Amino acid sequence: MQPAETVELIHRNLDLINSRDAAGTASTFAPGLVVEDVGTGLRIEGRDAYIEYQEQLQAAFPDLHGEILSITTEGSRAVVEYVFEGTHAGPLVLPTGTIPSSGRRVVIHFASVVELDENGQAATVRRYTNPLELPTQIGVLDASALTP
Repeated sequence: MQPAETVELIHRNLDLINSRDAAGTASTFAPGLVVEDVGTGLRIEGRDAYIEYQEQLQAAFPDLHGEILSITTEGSRAVVEYVFEGTHAGPLVLPTGTIPSSGRRVVIHFASVVELDENGQAATVRRYTNPLELPTQIGVLDASALTP
């Protein structure tokens, strides 16, 4: 896959996320997709699990909107820096429980390393997040307790 095609795939994926099309977003992924979030330990395997995850995020943050800050490509790999903004207006379902809506605006920064398969679909995604960023912004963690 040429760098321009990889960049186009990354932009198409984000456009689908921003338009709340979870199934369309999943179509940019290989059937055996694996998403790992290094910061939180979250692991998503397969398109169906990804669709469920995306729909839960959309319910918790119905106005969530992402922007690409940078993309670097090399061969079948892309490194993408993102910023997402939205309002925590619905329940946030986590493996440890559900956090009720806080009504707070959030700004989340992260980077992803995306590896494409021979069909030009994302096969693995490793996200690098700050696991404290979201909980402090929605008020479930007091950030002042973390500073010396």
